[in-house]
Amino acid sequence: MSSDYAFPPPPSFTESDSEHDDDGSWRERDSGDARAAVSDGEDVEFTAGTAQRLSGNSTADAFGASVRGARGIRRGPRDVNDDDDAFTSYFARARIAVCEYAREDAEEIARELRALGARVTDAYDATCTHVVTPFKRGDDYLSAVEDGKIVVSYAWIEDCVAQRRVVDAGEKALYAPLTSANGVRGFDALFVAVDGYAAQEKADIIELIEASGGTFATSVDDRTTHLVCYRAGSETYARALTSGRVAIVNHAWIEDCVREWAILPTRDVKYTKMGVELDYERDLERERRARVDAEHELDVEERRAVSLQELLDAEEREREDLQNQLNDSESQRMALRDMLEGEADNREGVHEQFLRTRGDVEELQRLLRQSEASRSEQESRIVQGEEERRSLLRQLEQTRGLQTNLQTQFTHSRQDLLTQLEQRLQQIEETRSELAEERRGGAGKRAVVDK
Repeated sequence: MSSDYAFPPPPSFTESDSEHDDDGSWRERDSGDARAAVSDGEDVEFTAGTAQRLSGNSTADAFGASVRGARGIRRGPRDVNDDDDAFTSYFARARIAVCEYAREDAEEIARELRALGARVTDAYDATCTHVVTPFKRGDDYLSAVEDGKIVVSYAWIEDCVAQRRVVDAGEKALYAPLTSANGVRGFDALFVAVDGYAAQEKADIIELIEASGGTFATSVDDRTTHLVCYRAGSETYARALTSGRVAIVNHAWIEDCVREWAILPTRDVKYTKMGVELDYERDLERERRARVDAEHELDVEERRAVSLQELLDAEEREREDLQNQLNDSESQRMALRDMLEGEADNREGVHEQFLRTRGDVEELQRLLRQSEASRSEQESRIVQGEEERRSLLRQLEQTRGLQTNLQTQFTHSRQDLLTQLEQRLQQIEETRSELAEERRGGAGKRAVVDK
């Protein structure tokens, strides 16, 4: 990134809500022969087909051709909240190159970025901070990567606007440009079903499936090759498990396939876990990091308290020294007063000396008062530091309690899922036994009839 643009680090990413069109209806995602509307709390149904990143003409040279599994460019004005200073400030300092898109799409993206306050160009140069491109190709892309600039797809802009904050450009595989428009080699033979995920998460997974060249299967059938599953125990999961030919994976598999642009092995332990297990592990790791941070802050506060105590001890020693000096001055004053009473002839000179000494005593008293005030301030800071330390200790205990609860919930949930699965498998075996008994009975009856 250019030194002229010192951007703050983007906050951690969370899933964005689906978009609304200007009339309040849900924006539809193009999907070849059919469209799929996305709304909160609803499952997303995609028919077989190829989602399109770009609209406009179909000329490949204009990069307006169909692109599997990518988001379409949103048409029409989008609301922008100028009161969000941190968000608008980020884009106000950005110079973004929009490359490799069809002209109409590039104009729509540029309009949206300008509404955010960004400066937009149609070609990359060293002053650019970002590059928005659909594919990992072209001189603009290569130069931006070599210069260490932020290279993203339109999906990143879409989620930034939807969430009104700068999302992490590396959080989603959708945010990276596609390696090619032809999909991952061999992925066109895959039929991938999705089960158990929330609406927006499911929509993102479907986009990844189609971006890689695969086909989204609305249910597990004879053609289905993979099931991206969030939680075991559903009918879809049981059907895939009992089929013996459907690979059951989590969302990390499809994300890594798109990032690596290759079909990755499904037996890796990273991919065989359920999606809910990945979420539990992520939450546990977040709690662990929070606990480590709290312990670090506690150590810092303890060191600060020790430092303040040392300062207080130094002030106390200084106060004692000033008190000793005051006592010495008082002794001198008393001695001078005795001399004044005994030496009437030299009274005027002694009196002047006495006044000078009294001025010194008053100065020492003033210094002593300042020392007392400083000591009180240091004591207040120590008390405040002790209160903060106790607060951090309470937060640490709460964090440990949350971590214990999460671990307990995870253990119980896993045991319940395994129990349900065993019960379902037992039911299937009983059904098979009953069918076998019926077939044997039918065979016996046919034999009797034949005789």
